[in-house]
Amino acid sequence: MIFTSLDWKRLASSLLITAIGLIALALTDRYYRGSVSQANAQELQRTAANVQDELSQNINAQITVAEDLQAFMLAPTSLPDYETFDRFAELLLDHYPQALAFQYVDPDLIIRHIHPLEGNESALDLDLTTRPAAPFVEKAIRERRLTVNNPTVTVQGPLAVIPRAPLYRGDEFLGLVQVVVEIDPLLEDATQSLGERFQFQLRDATGALFWGPETLGDGTVNAIIPVGDNRWTLTIGWRNAPPVPDPFVLVLIWGGGGALLLSLLFILNRAWARTEWLRQAVADRTEALEAEVTQRRQTEARLRESEAHLQAILNSAPIVIIATDKHGTFTLSEGTGLKRTGLKPGQVVGQSAFDLYGSLKIILPDGNSISGEELLARVFAGETLSGITELNGTFFDNRFAPIIDGNGLIKGMVGVSIDITERRQAEEAFQSAESRFRTLVENSSDEISIITADGRLLYESPTNNPTLGYPRDAFREQNIFQLLHPDDLERVQTLFGQLIREPNLQIRDQFRLRHQTGAWIWVEAVGTNLIAESSVGGIVINYHDITSRKLAENKTRQQLDRMTILRKIDQAIAGSMDLHSVLEIILSNGLDELRVDAAVILLYDPVEQILKFELGAGMHTEALKFTHLKLGDGYAGRAAQAMKTVHIPQLQAHGNEFQRSPDFPMEGFESYFGVPLIAKGEIKGVLEIFRRAPSEPEQDWLDFLETLAGQAAIAIDNAELFESLQRAN
Repeated sequence: MIFTSLDWKRLASSLLITAIGLIALALTDRYYRGSVSQANAQELQRTAANVQDELSQNINAQITVAEDLQAFMLAPTSLPDYETFDRFAELLLDHYPQALAFQYVDPDLIIRHIHPLEGNESALDLDLTTRPAAPFVEKAIRERRLTVNNPTVTVQGPLAVIPRAPLYRGDEFLGLVQVVVEIDPLLEDATQSLGERFQFQLRDATGALFWGPETLGDGTVNAIIPVGDNRWTLTIGWRNAPPVPDPFVLVLIWGGGGALLLSLLFILNRAWARTEWLRQAVADRTEALEAEVTQRRQTEARLRESEAHLQAILNSAPIVIIATDKHGTFTLSEGTGLKRTGLKPGQVVGQSAFDLYGSLKIILPDGNSISGEELLARVFAGETLSGITELNGTFFDNRFAPIIDGNGLIKGMVGVSIDITERRQAEEAFQSAESRFRTLVENSSDEISIITADGRLLYESPTNNPTLGYPRDAFREQNIFQLLHPDDLERVQTLFGQLIREPNLQIRDQFRLRHQTGAWIWVEAVGTNLIAESSVGGIVINYHDITSRKLAENKTRQQLDRMTILRKIDQAIAGSMDLHSVLEIILSNGLDELRVDAAVILLYDPVEQILKFELGAGMHTEALKFTHLKLGDGYAGRAAQAMKTVHIPQLQAHGNEFQRSPDFPMEGFESYFGVPLIAKGEIKGVLEIFRRAPSEPEQDWLDFLETLAGQAAIAIDNAELFESLQRAN
């Protein structure tokens, strides 16, 4: 049998694929075993952290008894007698079940009193300066704070710690109080919480073992447990051997991987069979490609002619066209507009656009200005920008866009600049003329009044439709400030005083005046100090009614605020799967914008078919916290069942529908809205709104309330979908 070069290549590729496949299987096996080992280590670490938190919290909660006893001893002006000491110790035993004995140590550091004395007689009159606890006693006195000794076996038998606190009144040392706190039950609880899988050791600050077995298996984790000012070392280990890799998974890796490798070799063999066929097909196609290449060369020649023609156009066009590569280096710079900048076509090719134009100032269409360096950076980030810049006295209208290839990668930038110097000069002239015209208009408003320096009305221009509705000269020679709204009076008087002090000064302001009907209307006024003008002799006030505009502005501001809130809620829904936090955002923002006193969200449980309390805000009591309603029960149940908003303008007139809580009358609510939370045609819950005053809201308020309810329903539906996906995986 004769092997061709193609056969040898086929054999070599098969061997290579086999070797790579076996290496991949070995690496997968190693990765799986490593992941099992890592999971064991992580579980051991989590267990150590849980035991550390449990012991730290439980033991530190018990040793605070010494601080309570210290506070009791120092509360009166003199130390209490032993009988009072015993009574308070009995009270502490109810709150600190691990406390075995309460002791008072006099300033000579001798234990003078113990409660209870029974079983502790041997400790009475002990001199602590001769005991092993002496360093801890000295530290408590020196640092004037609670100290805790290392665990020790008490005379009663159990393991205990002794927290002690010094008694100082000013600089006078009155002794110490110390409590014997049993820790055996706490350590037993921690041991039982570990179950059969783990075991632990505890060592005191000196490294002495006081709890747990002498030795632990391989793979232990250490943690520090702070006990007052003391530190214990916790060591967690496996009671038995840790979990090992699953044999089924190992069989799956090697068995499945082997089957996949065999399939790949089969496919490779078939691919080699087609290679020979393709080789012949390529030879046949080569001849056709030679003819195609000839045609392409002819096309390229015509393209070069077109480029030469385009270059001629650029050299005569009143524009500038530039292009750069992805690093910002110029690859093209053409157009007659370059002459106005002192540059020649192609002069900057090869230079960096960041160096040449980085310090230029570009004015964007929104009026903001950015540097050339920032503009280039944003274009290279994918933005298309336009703006106006000035270079050597010439103004250009520019447009810059990234050059993106077929794979979506940015390969450079292209820019087109048009000389707009003449147009800009014309615009500035127009703006100047417009400014002069606007000044004339602003001083020729609807109505004109002349006021003296002391606020008296001298003159009111005649009009068929007076802004304030009063007859002409109704307030002549009267103080005009009596018509001002109280909230605007002080500000307007301050501006008026400034006008009086500065001749020819002009001030514009907006304020409210009382109409003949008693209503307050907004006016915009321009005041000019013409007191020095003999023909005027006062402050000229030009004003006109802007009430409709103010109302429209307030309406627009309210709509913008609501749109901002809805956008914030949309971002919260899109960025978080934590339903509770999203609903908190909806309630907190909704309460402020709707100007209501309280709100509650009830979630519908389709399994139990009841509405349950999920979240509330603005409540003075926990009246509705334990709500459980069936569909049709109460206002919320009716809203959910009918999938329609329920509005009760006067709760007191409709009886007590909130009998589910005896504390509800204490809230003092007067009006109520129940809005069903509906998503995809299904009820998700109910949004309840409460006010402590009767209300008849406008339609846009109701629309916003229903929109908030829709947002809440979407958040609930998303959370349910996410939870179902997690369960499915």
